Amino acid sequence: MSIQTKVFGLFICIPLLLEAQGSSSCRRAAPTNTSTPNANNNLNNNKNMNNASNAATQDMPAGTWGGNHISIVVGAGGAKVEYDCAHGSISPPLALDDRGRFDLRGTYTPETPGPTRIGKASEGRPVKYEGRIEGKQMTLKVTPIDNSEPLGEFTLTHGSVGRIRKCQ
Repeated sequence: MSIQTKVFGLFICIPLLLEAQGSSSCRRAAPTNTSTPNANNNLNNNKNMNNASNAATQDMPAGTWGGNHISIVVGAGGAKVEYDCAHGSISPPLALDDRGRFDLRGTYTPETPGPTRIGKASEGRPVKYEGRIEGKQMTLKVTPIDNSEPLGEFTLTHGSVGRIRKCQ
């Protein structure tokens, strides 16, 4: 078996193992308190946005979505997002309208090289995740709630792990 095959296998197996453990990165996540006002606001915002539309809704397809500089793992409890030098989350429900569009709330947390100091972990900025899914392709724009300038626009493919370079 060639070195390239072994390396490719690692890129496939590691995200699957991390997903099975409930984490999408190698670092240890801080405990999450789901009863915080921000978590409840994100959940309520997504429910209100989905209920405001009379269009039929469907769930965002579960599994891994990946593209250049981004990877998203979608599950029943929301989605974990990994970027180059950042991470985030998308609060449930992860619903699409009848045209495959979504407009959801979540967080975006920049990362720095090296370990995170105890007590210095950031809760992240509230952001809007909006886009569309057509077949196995997702287009995504991430915009801070308090700012109209997007943090990034991405194209992702269902079943792909993405290409991410973490800060070192």
